[in-house]
Amino acid sequence: MGFTITVSFGKAQFQRTVGEDDKVGDLQKDLEAETGVIARKQKLIFKGRVLDPGQRLHDAKVKAGSKILMISSTAIETRGQEAARAAAQQKAAAAKARAEELRKAAAPLRQRQNRAGSSASGKTVSLQERLKTWQKTKILPLRDQQLEELPEEVLTLSDTRVIDLCWNCLTHLGDGIAQLTKLCTIRLSHNRLTTEGLASGLFRLQELTYLELEDNNITSLDGIGGLQRLRLLNASRNQLCNLPNEVSTLTSLQLLNVECNQLQGIPEALGHCAQLVDLLLDNNTIQRIPDEVSKLTNLRCLSANKNRISTVPASLLRCCTCLRTLNLHDNPVTTEQLRETEGYEDFEERRKGKYDKIIDMDVMFQEFDEGADAPDWRR
Repeated sequence: MGFTITVSFGKAQFQRTVGEDDKVGDLQKDLEAETGVIARKQKLIFKGRVLDPGQRLHDAKVKAGSKILMISSTAIETRGQEAARAAAQQKAAAAKARAEELRKAAAPLRQRQNRAGSSASGKTVSLQERLKTWQKTKILPLRDQQLEELPEEVLTLSDTRVIDLCWNCLTHLGDGIAQLTKLCTIRLSHNRLTTEGLASGLFRLQELTYLELEDNNITSLDGIGGLQRLRLLNASRNQLCNLPNEVSTLTSLQLLNVECNQLQGIPEALGHCAQLVDLLLDNNTIQRIPDEVSKLTNLRCLSANKNRISTVPASLLRCCTCLRTLNLHDNPVTTEQLRETEGYEDFEERRKGKYDKIIDMDVMFQEFDEGADAPDWRR
């Protein structure tokens, strides 16, 4: 028969219905989903005693109305630390607001420069002359111009190979972008692009090899399969919930960065990206690494810190013979589990070899660890 208890964690309190035969570990897993603190990093204290994860609540004399204190290895802030953090955030917010004010104040000047421009001799340069220069260089430098849409004039430069549109106010590209058929690199980071705003035109650029979409409002990459020559894709800091199966067609892809999204999993189709070298998945809610990732024989770096990964495929360390960097901190999986995984010894030699080269070059680094957290709760 179930009964209700109260768990205190910092300033928060959680009401939980449990049973006498439930174990402390079961309660910890329930609290993990609520608080985001991995079960192994929790300590539950009842009447001055630390509860053992394998202990039954009945044996610990936990009953209806009991109050349990939860603490974690990621320590709760003291009032002083909280005040200091709040002050730092306030200062950072003030600095950001000031920077925005300066950018707005400078906007009229930038607009005049964009319309006319100026040469070293002081003569004004018309937009047509600037277009001629861009046509020669085949590079369009439009970073930080407060653009809300892509200027129609640039769409006439069909030989353009590189376009930099970072730090603007773009919400959409429009199908006209497809006119730049020779485009190899497009940088769109730090805009306001949505999934709809990308438009199908972007995914028809057959020559595109470098696509940067960091820090936008994109929720889906449907259509990305059209970019079969793509070698680098940075879609970090968006709102992606999944990756489409059509990533399997990106057989030239070497770097995939989808950090800081809302991904809950990795598609098995990713295993077809045979040229992939760097796979960056930090700060998502991914629960497992599919076995198909083991097909990535060129993979050197797999970083998936701060996810919900509890196991590593047995074939990952054995088959990914180029893998030298594996980052799984702040996941349920532990270093102890990694050591017991088949192929760990060979991976260990490659990993140590990487650091040996760093030491030989007399380069300093922060720390040397085993890619995951220790199994025990840390103070």
